Amino acid sequence: MGPDRFRFVTSYWTAVNILTSEPLTFDSSRQKITPKHILATSAYPSDNFPWVELEEGVYAWDGALLSNTPFSECIDASPVIDKNLFIVENYPMRIERLPDNLAMVYHRARDIMFSDKTQRQIRMSKVITRYLKYIEELYQIIEKNIDPAKIGKKKVEKLHDTYTKLKRERGAEIKNIIHITRDESFPHSAQKNFLIHL
Repeated sequence: MGPDRFRFVTSYWTAVNILTSEPLTFDSSRQKITPKHILATSAYPSDNFPWVELEEGVYAWDGALLSNTPFSECIDASPVIDKNLFIVENYPMRIERLPDNLAMVYHRARDIMFSDKTQRQIRMSKVITRYLKYIEELYQIIEKNIDPAKIGKKKVEKLHDTYTKLKRERGAEIKNIIHITRDESFPHSAQKNFLIHL
């Protein structure tokens, strides 16, 4: 599997600015992802990991404090390009039975807090894609069947400009979503590991 296979693959890493609560997104297509970025995106305070100073005055913790699956960040970073999304689920969404002690209760609560919550965002993204297709079809019907002079050339041009802007800013279509889930046996230890089975 040569490097050319991953030439057009982009990864997004997220952290949160401790002082402002603002999200920090690191885009591999626009910047070099360094060890400092990776440490910032995994610096979860409840696990006693220290914050990371990314640059002077910018201190970061794990982006999971805001959103553990950077779906919106991915769409906002490249709104035009159609996408195949790979969502890596480190925290299992489903387990076979209820936790039976307090340590397992905390463990499962953390799984739920950090599990993938993008279902609604994905649905809304698909709705927007469908609406844009409907708008395009309506515009083509108008263009082919209605005399522009009857509704005014400027109105037709405005309609076209509005559609073009929407298409450019929100026109990406999600082609596929592939979930990569880390299996976890039960009972399990209270500490997470970072091994992901592909």
